[in-house]
Amino acid sequence: MADMALLSLLSKPITSEPYRDPDHLDQLRCIFAEQGYVKLTGFFAEPVYESLMAEIEVIQRKKRKRDFQMPGYATPRIMSVVSGNEILESSVLLAALYGHYEIRKPLATIIDQDIFGVHHRDELMVVNLLEKRGDTHGWHLDDPRYAFIAVLKATPNDQGGSVEYIVHWRSLCVQHGLDAEQDVDKGVELAASLGMIRRAHHEAGDCYLLNAGECLHRVTPLTVDRSERCVLNMAFDDRASIPFGATADLLYGERA
Repeated sequence: MADMALLSLLSKPITSEPYRDPDHLDQLRCIFAEQGYVKLTGFFAEPVYESLMAEIEVIQRKKRKRDFQMPGYATPRIMSVVSGNEILESSVLLAALYGHYEIRKPLATIIDQDIFGVHHRDELMVVNLLEKRGDTHGWHLDDPRYAFIAVLKATPNDQGGSVEYIVHWRSLCVQHGLDAEQDVDKGVELAASLGMIRRAHHEAGDCYLLNAGECLHRVTPLTVDRSERCVLNMAFDDRASIPFGATADLLYGERA
């Protein structure tokens, strides 16, 4: 994006009007506090969303295919990814949006905490793509607590690509003597028996906020070929500095 066009875009509202309305944000805060998830329909102002789409179309050419079982969780990663480092090198717009107060302010209000960007250059902001039958982003927790996700391409509801998540996952594991990262299969089976697995499907243009460090979550496998789910995930935390395990490097690192 040319410099003048970028400056013009960023000088106008980034978010749509509801996300500048304190009453609307308070409603979303209550939902998020209870569910650990909230859908943010129409979050971006239309010109910003259109520019975001155009940037991602270019950036996704840098995608790297992944097909492995994540150690520890023992769940599949069959997907394509673009790391935060590659995004930052490719897009001034996305770098600007990640740090923009018009994005961080409503998210902090919904979370009811001050939030910080994360310092892991590969995971602070990523593009995740599912592109064919069987592609999936298996059950996991994120190292950063909060995932703000913009859905850029989406599958129909009956073709997979839905988000499934388990609220209070860590508490469930403690109550039943399970390891939150090593006993995923047992815990998911237990959560299913208790009716604790929630599902949300999204259309292109939707955004959502997930407490990804506390809610075990996955994106369900695509069930047909010639289908695609593409999202931009921006990671935030209410801690200024956080430890990272090896999962981000394994999934998004250039040498993975």
